[in-house]
Amino acid sequence: MYPGEEGDVQRDGRPGISAVLLAYADRNDLENSVLDLAAVLDGLVYEKFEIIVVELLSESPLTERLAGLQVRHPDLPLRFLEGAHAGEAASLAAAFEAARYDLIFVTTADGQFD
Repeated sequence: MYPGEEGDVQRDGRPGISAVLLAYADRNDLENSVLDLAAVLDGLVYEKFEIIVVELLSESPLTERLAGLQVRHPDLPLRFLEGAHAGEAASLAAAFEAARYDLIFVTTADGQFD
């Protein structure tokens, strides 16, 4: 069940987190970045999170790589925002608009903010 859907337990007072992961298509460590982030968020808010991957350069599709990740981890609350966003600011604006939780965390997929 996704946050905000009928029956969601968001009413329990604990905050949820929408994590925005900025990704470049040429990153080979995207899967590890997503799984590491999911582990940290699950420890913080126990399943009250989502990860929104935003591709910064749309020349090479990340869709297939993320689809494979979702097949291997079907309970992972992962979404992918495709599209040609005109720069990082537009990518962030699209991710903020798509966020389902009030708390939004932004990081990059290259692991520089471990």
